[in-house]
Amino acid sequence: THFRDTCLGQAREATPEILLNWIRRHERLVQDLFELSGYAALVFSTDSVSEPTKLFYERIQSACSQILNDLQFFDVELKELDRARFDLLLAAPELVPYHYHLRRLRQAAPHTLTDAEERLANLKNLTGGMLAWRERYGQ
Repeated sequence: THFRDTCLGQAREATPEILLNWIRRHERLVQDLFELSGYAALVFSTDSVSEPTKLFYERIQSACSQILNDLQFFDVELKELDRARFDLLLAAPELVPYHYHLRRLRQAAPHTLTDAEERLANLKNLTGGMLAWRERYGQ
């Protein structure tokens, strides 16, 4: 994604203003993906037997999962910031609306894999989910 190309590896050097911009862009991307995924789920809930509907739902879920996987690096990089850098960003007035989110990321940091490992785990979950989906619906 363009977001990944722009932001990958940059969190350590980003100013609070730049980080705020990136957080807002990330938030919009994720929100759009959840809305699209929700729409596909609603369509599927009204017609879970037709092949085009099942295919539509599967494709949307797969695409959304892959894009979310591409965005995973952002949270990982924020979690990897050293304590001094993280505290400096938390002190920035621009980031006050995101304090809760940033603190929650920080709390999860000890339990986070590297970006590559997170992507692999997400891919495994996506693949397993699609296999279960196909088995359940006879595809």
